[in-house]
Formats: sequence, structure tokens, C-alpha cells
Amino acid sequence: MNTIPCINLVRGQCVHVSGRLLDHHQVFNEDPIDQAGRWMDQGVTDLYFYDVEGAVKGEPVHRKLIISIAQRFPNLALHVEGGVRRESDIEAYLSQGVKSLTIGTKAVEDPAFVVEMCKRFPGKLLVSLMMAEGRVLTNGGQTESSIAANVWVSQLSSADLLALVYRDIHRLGTSAGVNLEEAVKLAKVSRIPLWVSGGVADMDDIRALYAEADAGFGTILVFRAVDEKGFSLKEALDYCED
Repeated sequence: MNTIPCINLVRGQCVHVSGRLLDHHQVFNEDPIDQAGRWMDQGVTDLYFYDVEGAVKGEPVHRKLIISIAQRFPNLALHVEGGVRRESDIEAYLSQGVKSLTIGTKAVEDPAFVVEMCKRFPGKLLVSLMMAEGRVLTNGGQTESSIAANVWVSQLSSADLLALVYRDIHRLGTSAGVNLEEAVKLAKVSRIPLWVSGGVADMDDIRALYAEADAGFGTILVFRAVDEKGFSLKEALDYCED
């Protein structure tokens, strides 16, 4: 299992968000390149970017910025989500050094697209599973679909995905703890590894997820907690490596 720190991008800045993604955000570093360097100094080998505006607008907004970071830190594996809805988006990112891409809204609207893209880019794609009350959300959490998450997860089992990215929107940007019960349920109905985020507050959450690793958890994504004084990113990295 791995722990990966995450950066939400809004207007070219690193922000914390809560609830539906553009409703509430707080800047914690105006320079994403500086932030990436700080975390590399702490031993980070992977970094996850969420292009918040891209997710809402339906097209990448921060692609140039993210690619510049990939080129600045070639040894840092970058994973990107937000606004990836076309094959050209996937090609543009992967050809410039990004390691993997997460597809959200497009995966709900057109599952066949995901299956086809997985054939073209094996081992490079993830699907976002943003949820509220068991339902899948789209457009950066702005729109609630009629699709039950557990049903949708089972339908994706034929796709050659690297992972599913699970998050409970009510836990985003909070210190409420991970919705472990729901995450375990989803992991058990899917043959695809689950990356978990939303609500991670401290090492207790890391330990709880690690204890359930056999359920199918592959990675823990940490957003707000990495900027909190009570959370040690190095401790989380070391714990998951042991």
C-alpha cells in the first residue's frame, strides 16, 4: 500500500476544498511547483493532482502547469484527475511524462469509452468514484446521477483499469475520518484495486485502511491532512512501506 499526497488546483494555486468542489476552497500554497518540491524533500515519489476547474468545465484547465511540473521533477510520478474526457487529453498528458490519469464524468456518461481507452493505454487509467449517499456524482461533484455506486463498480470490472478512486463528497476537506465501511463494501464488489481519499485526518485513518488492505485497497490519497500540523507525511509513508 502507498500513501500519496494530493493537490487540488484552482486558478493555478494549491487549495483545500470541501463539499462540492468549487463551493469552498482555501489557498495553502500559491506555487504548486514549490509545493511539489517540498514534498519530494520529504521522500514523496508520487503526487496526485486534481484539476478542480477542469472537472467542472469538462476540459483540462491546468494541463500546462502540470506538464511543467512533470518536466521539472522527472523522478516524481504524477497522477492527474479533472477534465479528462477525450482521447486527445489522455495522449497529451501521457506523452509529456504524466504516469496515470483518472477519468470521472466521462466514465459515467460513456463506460464504453473507458473500456476502449484501457485497451489503448493499459495500466495508465483510473476511474473516479465520487459518491454521496451511495450515488455516483459527476462534473466535479456538482451533479448527482441515478447510478448506484456498487452497481457501477461491478459494471467496470471488465475494464483493464489501474484502480478506482473512491471518495465520499461529504468527507472531502474534512477531518471526519474515512468512510471505511462504505469503502470496504465497494472494494469487495470490485476486482479492481481501490484508491481511497476523503476525510483522512491522522495516522489512525492510515492504520485503519492499512489493516483492511486485503479488501483491495492499493493507495491512500491524502489532501488536507498533509498540511495539518498533527499529521506526519513521512510517518505515513514509512508506515505503509513496512
